[in-house]
Amino acid sequence: MRIGVPKEIVAGEKRVSVTPEGVATLTRAGHVAFVQSGAGAGSGYADEAYAAAGAEVVGSAEGVWASGELVAKVKQPLEAETARFHEGLIYLGYCHAVYRPWLVDALLGKGVTTLAAEDVALPNGDRPLLIPMSEIAGRLAVLTAAHYLAEPPGSAGVMLGSVDGQATAHVLIIGGGTVGRSAAAAASGLGARVTVVDRAPERVRERLAEAAPAAALRAEPAVREQVEALLPDVDAIINGVLWDPVSGEHLVTREGLRQMKRGAVIVDVDCAAGGAIETTRPMTLDDPIFVEEGVVHYCVYNMPASVPQTSTRAYAGALLPYVELIAAQGLEAAMAERPELRAGLVTRDGVLLDEYVAEAQGRAPGVCP
Repeated sequence: MRIGVPKEIVAGEKRVSVTPEGVATLTRAGHVAFVQSGAGAGSGYADEAYAAAGAEVVGSAEGVWASGELVAKVKQPLEAETARFHEGLIYLGYCHAVYRPWLVDALLGKGVTTLAAEDVALPNGDRPLLIPMSEIAGRLAVLTAAHYLAEPPGSAGVMLGSVDGQATAHVLIIGGGTVGRSAAAAASGLGARVTVVDRAPERVRERLAEAAPAAALRAEPAVREQVEALLPDVDAIINGVLWDPVSGEHLVTREGLRQMKRGAVIVDVDCAAGGAIETTRPMTLDDPIFVEEGVVHYCVYNMPASVPQTSTRAYAGALLPYVELIAAQGLEAAMAERPELRAGLVTRDGVLLDEYVAEAQGRAPGVCP
């Protein structure tokens, strides 16, 4: 199979979907890898390393997309990239189609088969292509909150940690999933007082207790009133909840922000505009923060890109077995062997298969083959 690895073009993005070691694995199996020049530079992988591994280094994005039967990416395609879609293409990478009707239009119009990395899910609900990035994002969220609590523009002057065994900051974590557990472990490890809320607390209790035994999980399901009652005592909020665009409910409203301390910090890992945090708007690594109601907001939807070497190794390592399997056996046989891939199907042969995306965008879903 011909596999394309384009350079990521999202602002500040330095990750790459396949490393030179991954290319070597694919080429030894008889596949052909087309890697865009500079695709791995931000993660420390030079073109020469890809060429030595057997890749064909291509000078343009157009050449990579046109050559690939399967294109492996990290971040979702931008509008400029949709012009490079072609019939019969298999796209494997993050997609987040529910927020992007224009992307769904392009995928359907070109007959692209889309495997959304964030939706690939095992029977127990674990998402093997999302978990590594969520773990990194959770830890980064705590480090980011610590930085902005101590530095302008908020100038709260609060250390996220402990002094003489006493916590100096209270961190509220929304969501006890992978992001929340990772953040709770990091914040607790620094000595902060940590409160976690979740819409299904019993579902996350056991894993959270293993990751962060010092964190306090609220027993009742999280609702706006419960969350906002905590806000006057909170120094930092970390949101690890994916927004449900169908319900449109906010857990932290603008009015709630007015109850918070001046200089408090919100780190929204989900970054959905008007999502769980009403005041969120997506920013970039080059311009990551803004202040609303005296509260510093850090809302960067590709946070792991700030540590590209670590993130690339984690993501590419998780992605490669699926690329190998699809390349060796074809998509249908790959989904039969690894059923979690089927959960990631968004579109196939011009048909929208993801019922959640269809509901959110008012479309008619097809029937999953």
